[in-house]
Amino acid sequence: WVVKVHSRAVEIKETEKPVRGEWVASRNGSEASPVIYYLHGGGYISSSEKAYRPITATLARHLKARVFSLDYRLAPEHRFPAALDDAVAGYRWLVSTGGDPRLLSIVGDSAGGGLALALVMKLRDLGEPLPSSIVCLSPWTDMAGTGHSIESNSKRDPLFCAEDVERYANLYLGTQARQTPFASPLYGDFSGLPPLLIQVGESEMLLDDARNVHARAIAAGLSSELRIFKSVPHVWQLMTPFVPEARIALREIAEFISMHWAEATGSAYSKSYPGEMTLLEARSLFFTRSGLGADGGYGARWVRIETKPLPVYFPNTACRVEAAKLHDLHHIAMEYETDWPGEAEIAGWEIASGCGRHGWAWLLNLGAFAVGMVMFPRRLFRAFVRGRQAANLYHKGFPESDLTTKTVDWLRNRLRIRGEDFPARVSDKLAFACWCFIALAYHATFLVAAVVILFWILRLY
Repeated sequence: WVVKVHSRAVEIKETEKPVRGEWVASRNGSEASPVIYYLHGGGYISSSEKAYRPITATLARHLKARVFSLDYRLAPEHRFPAALDDAVAGYRWLVSTGGDPRLLSIVGDSAGGGLALALVMKLRDLGEPLPSSIVCLSPWTDMAGTGHSIESNSKRDPLFCAEDVERYANLYLGTQARQTPFASPLYGDFSGLPPLLIQVGESEMLLDDARNVHARAIAAGLSSELRIFKSVPHVWQLMTPFVPEARIALREIAEFISMHWAEATGSAYSKSYPGEMTLLEARSLFFTRSGLGADGGYGARWVRIETKPLPVYFPNTACRVEAAKLHDLHHIAMEYETDWPGEAEIAGWEIASGCGRHGWAWLLNLGAFAVGMVMFPRRLFRAFVRGRQAANLYHKGFPESDLTTKTVDWLRNRLRIRGEDFPARVSDKLAFACWCFIALAYHATFLVAAVVILFWILRLY
């Protein structure tokens, strides 16, 4: 069942030639979807691409992307620079088969984090096109083990001890220098590299490997972000979806990658629905990705909502269809998913920006809002704050005739949507608390009415 949790909504395909590894692709994506190039950890001596599916599958779902996880050669049978050579070959293959470097990001954990940095340094030296961003998770970047945290966190780190650094370095490097830049990228040249995101735990032995790389990157004029998490083990992102810190970390990674894909391509927000795409094209793509059918379900007599243990049905009235058409355009503009977390987010955003005279929108959004309060409170609150800064289509409507002439960028500009999150104000927090109370009262009223109706039916029989 754990495998099913991690592999839901993705397709996995292994490759042997010309590069070994596996594709993990979102079922809502396509062959033209952006690519994440994943380099796994394991100290260069162990593990494989399959062990990291909790990370690769989650990123594929979040970004509607394709993730290629490389199965590079391992030491001691294949010492340095075998792993780097394989990583370069894999990158060249991805680009040669149609991968746009502007829509390609490299992610690596532990040894793979160090390998990701070494790879990009190598590509820059070779004059090859660079990816749009790099993400390093608890990266091992200094085989000389000079960081203070190697000793200070040796007893705090549940997975490694200080002696492991020398042991793994010997197996990978043999007699070669520990400060070789393409093996220990901390000692490399950081100039001209893409934007960098680093995540690490405060109790990890490799804490200073991450800190020192961040400092070197900043000194070289790079855009670098360092996130230090408390009370997490090495590469805790593997524990998604069961550990909250893992879910938060992967969501941050997805947002970082998405932002830099957008910047590299000039899109106003993201590439899932390109800014130049007409709204008619975007809506058709949205229907396909969401499994809603050719007409989005607008012509159905009944609407089915998947709930446990039984689905809920309600009539698909003309008023509901009118609201749904605007709701779907909001989904496209904001790029929230149509799963439960995404519906909670769009509900928070629409309630914060107001549903106007559309009663169906208020009723359905209150239901999803209450689900989000319980299951996805952080995501709900973030969406609510963004909605407080935005406009929406419920107030003035949107004529169907404009779908062929207006673009996604036009819609995002009209709704005042920007890629960044806005800081929450006191008024936002108070408004959110009020709507939480309203959502709870709404559900309590619904529950009482259901109990009364059930009691009345039982009395009849």
